[in-house]
Amino acid sequence: MAEVIDATNRLDALARELGKRSEELAKAARTLDGYVDANGERVVGVQEQYEDWMDTFETGLYQKQEEGGSKMPSEAMRERLGRRDMPPQLLGAHRTLLAQRNRLEARIRDIKAEIEAQRSILSALKLEMEATR
Repeated sequence: MAEVIDATNRLDALARELGKRSEELAKAARTLDGYVDANGERVVGVQEQYEDWMDTFETGLYQKQEEGGSKMPSEAMRERLGRRDMPPQLLGAHRTLLAQRNRLEARIRDIKAEIEAQRSILSALKLEMEATR
């Protein structure tokens, strides 16, 4: 019987952690992707700010290329150059939010796997208890 209580308690703890991590992921996603606030105003996300900055940077490179007759750098190099010149706050926020989202998604996957394992344990314990009656 103690095994059932332990498995149930572990399942409850995992469910609480899953809820907490899901809320954190939703907050990170809203900050990254943007959202509509309580007043109906659209709040621009960090991803859109990042992409707008990169678009403006690449447009500037293109204009310099047109004026000077030089060749455009490769896409990978344009991205590197853009990140080099990007305001540190924007680049840092973008990288931090992407890393946070990836960590949270991985942790949520792990928690779901643990929940399934605990459910299997409870199911096996239930069958064992029914067999011993």
